[in-house]
Amino acid sequence: MSYTSKVHQTCRKFFKNIYDFEKEITEDFVSDLSGFGDLSYNRFSDLIPGSLDMFKIVKGELEITGNVGGKTIYVVIPKQSPDILEAFESKLDTFLK
Repeated sequence: MSYTSKVHQTCRKFFKNIYDFEKEITEDFVSDLSGFGDLSYNRFSDLIPGSLDMFKIVKGELEITGNVGGKTIYVVIPKQSPDILEAFESKLDTFLK
């Protein structure tokens, strides 16, 4: 399994990418991603059965967002930190195996 990556917006200071894949995002994978920053959930499924829970991971200018059960992740990473982008894509590769 693999993913497709596309540039969401062009920006001088940030990588703003969208990652799409066939496998659904799990809470275990989100927990694994929480090493990149502070994790928060919006538990919409508690209010509206059948809806997806949204997650956000933030640390400084880094932001990773998506939905548990969804198949897309939005990433904003400062361009002066390409190692973080490589680490994120490495975790994504591991998750999709």
